[in-house]
Amino acid sequence: MAPQAEGPPEEMTSLRDPTAGAGAGKIPERFYAWFWGLAALSGLLLLVYFWRMDGEQLEILRELCASVVPLGVLTVVVLAVILFGICTATESAAIGALGALYLAVMARYQHQVLWWSLAGAIVGVALGWWSGEDFASLLVSASIAGTLVGTVAPLLWNLKNSPELRENIKQSTFLTAKTTAMVCWLFVGSALFSAVFALHGGQGLIERWVLSLNLSPLGFQITAQLIIFLLGWPLEWTEIIVIFCPIFIPLLSHFHIDPILFGTMVAVNLQAAFLSPPVAMSAFYLKGVSPKHVTLNQIFAGMMPYMIIVLICRVISSVQLVEACLGRVRETDAQVQAFAFLDPEHALAQARAADEWRLSGRPIGPLHGVPVGVKDIFDTADMPTENGSPLHAGRTTSHDATVVAMLRAAGAVILGKTVTTEFAGRAPGKTRNPHDPAHTPGGSSSGSAAAVAGGMIPLALGSQTGGSTIRPASFCGVYGLKPTHGLIPRHGMLRLSRTLDHVGLFARTLEDLALLLEQLVGHDERDPDSRPRARIPYRDVAAQAPPLPPMFAFVKTERWDGVDADAREAFAELAAHLGERAEELELSGAAGEALEWHRIIMEAETAANLGREWETGRARLSPALRARLERGRAVPAVDYLRALARIPALAEGFAELFAQRYDAILTPAAPGTAPAGLDSTGDPAYCTLWTLAGMPALSVPLMQGANGLPLGVQLVGPRDGDARLLRTARWLAARVAAE
Repeated sequence: MAPQAEGPPEEMTSLRDPTAGAGAGKIPERFYAWFWGLAALSGLLLLVYFWRMDGEQLEILRELCASVVPLGVLTVVVLAVILFGICTATESAAIGALGALYLAVMARYQHQVLWWSLAGAIVGVALGWWSGEDFASLLVSASIAGTLVGTVAPLLWNLKNSPELRENIKQSTFLTAKTTAMVCWLFVGSALFSAVFALHGGQGLIERWVLSLNLSPLGFQITAQLIIFLLGWPLEWTEIIVIFCPIFIPLLSHFHIDPILFGTMVAVNLQAAFLSPPVAMSAFYLKGVSPKHVTLNQIFAGMMPYMIIVLICRVISSVQLVEACLGRVRETDAQVQAFAFLDPEHALAQARAADEWRLSGRPIGPLHGVPVGVKDIFDTADMPTENGSPLHAGRTTSHDATVVAMLRAAGAVILGKTVTTEFAGRAPGKTRNPHDPAHTPGGSSSGSAAAVAGGMIPLALGSQTGGSTIRPASFCGVYGLKPTHGLIPRHGMLRLSRTLDHVGLFARTLEDLALLLEQLVGHDERDPDSRPRARIPYRDVAAQAPPLPPMFAFVKTERWDGVDADAREAFAELAAHLGERAEELELSGAAGEALEWHRIIMEAETAANLGREWETGRARLSPALRARLERGRAVPAVDYLRALARIPALAEGFAELFAQRYDAILTPAAPGTAPAGLDSTGDPAYCTLWTLAGMPALSVPLMQGANGLPLGVQLVGPRDGDARLLRTARWLAARVAAE
């Protein structure tokens, strides 16, 4: 057998030379029949799909058609004309660039573009008619002339009187030159690498390796496309086309694969593997609508985290995340006992529904598919809400609490109900501290804090009427936030005290805490203390660096003598570490009386709100709760009203303190680490002043006690200063971690 001459494979030669053989490289006629048949079927299915759309979906479709679709159609056309050989890649790129410029001018000068396009189309038809062109050529001539005139004429017409337009053209020209130079360099570098790779025998080595695998044509296609897909993320289009396609193309004749089919598969593969075309289109669109100081580099940098999140969502489903949480529950909850109610099958059903919703392409919320624990004092329509008392055993409702409905609207999966102390009071529940089961987790939000600290759930809801969020967060070593009074609506939550009740939040990171807070702030007319307010981007503010280093007021409170020795030493070290950024501050006598005011209000309002339970089941209440209700029923009305009247002056005094000098108050969250034993949930007195004043308070897990258990730092901010408090906490945590 004569040796085969060097050069391109026979199949590639036949495609290039029509005389190479009858019918060689020719696309079968049945290809077009199947193509148009499938195209018609796809069009019919699309019509049926659009016909079944509701008003909201049609509005979204209209917005897409007015923004993204024209660019998408242009991209498809540019790729299609190359694929089907209508024009060269260079010609197609030129027409594509003209089309993109046409759309950009259309967005700014729509009426002018339409009229000039019509005039250009008429001129194009006239010139084609004069040249004796056929009908198809007349259409092409009209299209090109209309696009060209519709683009250039409005630009020239408005160029003189629009400095902004001149600046945009200047910047676009610079970006085009920069991009062109980058692409040219990529092609040159890739071509050099490909040549050196081939000269050193690399291409032949890979060919022999592939042939030794004895792959079928289908197996070769799958292998080649898999390699291109995996390389599509770290590499650009140019490297893949110039370096790797020449390795596979000579093998096509061996496997009898049509090069056009292979090229089509590569194009589709690259669209799926590397999202540069849509990302680039999105980035340039954002550049057009962003403020002048925002650069393309900043836009791309901002888009990268989102792309990573999208990739993670493609890899990690809600079902997988919920299964991981349930696995952790199986490992640890027998000892910690954080959950009052948990149905694994129901949790997984929610997760499957979340995944199906996401895969359908419909909009998703910021917490989509994320498991969340809910303290067993919030009503849930699909789970019992027993409020930690045998009097409410098996209690169910037909509605969700407002915050639970907000969580579902954000896409969250309600994993289960976490343990609360009896009616969110002082009588301990069954939960133990995940760091040491011989110690209390705190209360009353004991299950929520312990579940987050134990890695069973990333987020949880709690409450605070005295110290029920800050104290458990400190004992369990997680972040716990008691927001400004009335910031989060409380409808559907067990009511103990309208004056003092707050929704509490738990998370393992500040970023997660800010994310959760952002979903729950809102107005509900059924909560008389909530009010309409603008939505604040808590995550963005919390992530920002403070304009100046924060100033802290180190408040020991009148109960400093009750703080454990190791905790006093830890706070002294922290204050010394902050240096001039922390000043010790002694509060006025009125603040010292606040503990008694809080006791009067809490006991009186709790007695009123649990009146039915007192009348019908007092024998089944714990001795501690019975004693509290007895005291509350005996509170004189004068004392109660006097205590209520003290709150505005107290809050006003703190507001003045913050306005004049301080960004946050730094104070203990509890006397020390979690006490040993399960007979008590700890002392809430270090939190009650801030609860009474309605100011946001945050437990930050910064320290450890001598016994190795977590010791939280309580930060307090001004009313409605929740976002700044999160930002200050982030600064403090970073400062401690760095030094």
